[in-house]
Amino acid sequence: MSSIPLDTIDPNTKTHTPSDAPDQGSKIATFLRWCGSILVILSALSFLLQGTQHFLDYRHWIALSLTVLLCGCGVGCAYLFKETKGARVFFALGTGFLVVQVSQISAMLYSYLHDFAPNVSAAYTVWDFSKLGPFTLFVNVLATVILAAPIVYMCFTSLARKYRGQLTTAFVIGSVLLVLPIRDPQIVPILLAALLWVLRYFDLRFHQDSVMQLREGLAARALASIPALILLGRGFFYPDPFTLSVVILGWLILLTIFDVHRYTRSAMLIFSTQVIGTLASLSMWLLLDEKLDSIVAFPSSIKLLPVAAILFALASRVNYYPRIYRIIASMFALYAIYGAMVSGVSLSPILSIASGIAMGMIGIRYREKTPLLAGGGCILGGLLFYCQYAVLLYDASPWLSAIALGLSVLILASYVETKERVIRARSRDYFDAIKTWN
Repeated sequence: MSSIPLDTIDPNTKTHTPSDAPDQGSKIATFLRWCGSILVILSALSFLLQGTQHFLDYRHWIALSLTVLLCGCGVGCAYLFKETKGARVFFALGTGFLVVQVSQISAMLYSYLHDFAPNVSAAYTVWDFSKLGPFTLFVNVLATVILAAPIVYMCFTSLARKYRGQLTTAFVIGSVLLVLPIRDPQIVPILLAALLWVLRYFDLRFHQDSVMQLREGLAARALASIPALILLGRGFFYPDPFTLSVVILGWLILLTIFDVHRYTRSAMLIFSTQVIGTLASLSMWLLLDEKLDSIVAFPSSIKLLPVAAILFALASRVNYYPRIYRIIASMFALYAIYGAMVSGVSLSPILSIASGIAMGMIGIRYREKTPLLAGGGCILGGLLFYCQYAVLLYDASPWLSAIALGLSVLILASYVETKERVIRARSRDYFDAIKTWN
């Protein structure tokens, strides 16, 4: 009779088996790694924002030392304990602290080349490195570059070997943009937008591989995004973050309206992000409208026309209630056009006809009555505006106007008589089709 293995005891019993011990130990180790990583990350954030008041003149050496210490612990885990999970965690944390050092290098270069950040709030003078000499700056830059190459390579190799080249490229691009000695409140958000676009380009490629959906792949993608997060935080230091707000709202729209389907299939989450993206789109227009008011003043009604255009654009991308978007947009457009014409806004008749044609095409494309009727109303309003020129022409030369009108009526009568059946048949088909529309 063959013996029963000790590891195959009935799972309903409360007896702990030998096979349970490794699983329990793995859970404890994972929990401890999470706790330790969170503590190190929080300490890095505190160091980045506040510095070390007691060692203020040596904080650039502290960041380098902590980076070496963390990576040294990773090497120790790999070669002494033969344990790779801890080594990956330590190298990831070391790479995170390396970005802190890169940010300090940027502050050192700026302090050396310019007066310390005249546009930055005085509360952040902890980033003033103007007391450091050129030799200290040179040694720090050299040491950071020498350490960065093997640390970044080993980190991304251990986390995502297949994409280590692309991850390293994204990280290096972000670090270079971060180290540039630029503090202009208009240029920094533009650098951030460029970096976010690069990260999105790489992320689109990473997302096609299921390996990059694992914890290691997600951690590698997060590490490559840290320079962008620091650039984002740097932008909030300025008193007038208009450009930064536009960049953030634009990125939020891109993420919540265009990219959310790549990350989730949850209906509730997709709907929630759709609401956030809609609010972000309208908020961006409010920001731009506030700036435009200082340049040129438009009637309040005409300001609803861009809102209508935004809602029409969103309706072609959202998953939930696109018809409601188009109905609201049609009402806004109709109100804005007639308000502009009543206020005597320049080129409002041309804008009315053009908007009417666009809404008519949208109505036909989605087989909806509201955009089609609103578009017809805009076209009618524009044509009625031009009827005043016919009245002026009649006052100037009644006989010429009468001849033109008579000729037009005669031609119309001939056309109706020859095409009567076709006109009736097509009109009946059109009206029957429209009755079935939403």
